[in-house]
Amino acid sequence: MAHMQPAARIRAGTLGSYVAHGLGSADDSAEPKHKLLFNVLARAIADGVIAPGERLPTETALTALTPFSLGTVQKALGALVEHGYVERKRAVGTIVRSWRQEMDQPWHCRFALEDGKWLPVYPHVLKRAKAHRDGPWRAALGPAREPIYIDRRIEIGDAFRVFSRFYVDAARYPVFLSQPLENLEAANFKRIMPGLDVPLTRIKQALSVAPAPAGIARIVGLETGDLALHIKARGHSGKGDTLYYQELVIPPSDYDLWIDSRLEPLLGL
Repeated sequence: MAHMQPAARIRAGTLGSYVAHGLGSADDSAEPKHKLLFNVLARAIADGVIAPGERLPTETALTALTPFSLGTVQKALGALVEHGYVERKRAVGTIVRSWRQEMDQPWHCRFALEDGKWLPVYPHVLKRAKAHRDGPWRAALGPAREPIYIDRRIEIGDAFRVFSRFYVDAARYPVFLSQPLENLEAANFKRIMPGLDVPLTRIKQALSVAPAPAGIARIVGLETGDLALHIKARGHSGKGDTLYYQELVIPPSDYDLWIDSRLEPLLGL
């Protein structure tokens, strides 16, 4: 029996209107054109304009929806593949990946419902890259031999989104660099770590309210400069080593964020 190919159910008018609105005055932007288009298409996927399992329009059709060249469209599609939004299948086309997987027992994004349950947490990996610039992560991790960071957009139920940037030394924990992004999609990173090295015994967290940076504001649904809750977390071993450094940006919501100072309940002990 032949396998059915994913249907290209996207109406050109719907996607075209979304792309046109998202690009806005693209000619006035300092960002490269392929990055502008990548951001718009990534948001279209996040907003459900293009659903998981659907096939994107062809490169030629997408070019017709934009003021850009075919080469620019190809670069934007390549970035979507690199960031895990889509995958290319031979003789099928470019398919939106199904990324909505619930994280098991999250630690930092526990938002309470009135019945005592937690809102489900659905992470999606946006980027994995080497950490080059200085910042608080460097002071936290110390002389890391291969520092990397992993960005994730985290859906809190259907209520709102959180941004997470997780720094770790890949020389110490190679799993974060060797695994395909889809294997890290819904993983609780802290649960990957203890069995690989010394146990994680303590988490220090600093909270502040500050404007959300431009790129992150867009990811969590805020305007640039809107206030958000910023969390800076350090995971420590019993020896006092910092095993990871994490930054989270959380928009205002009507839900209580629960922060447990003891690891035993989070570890199920």
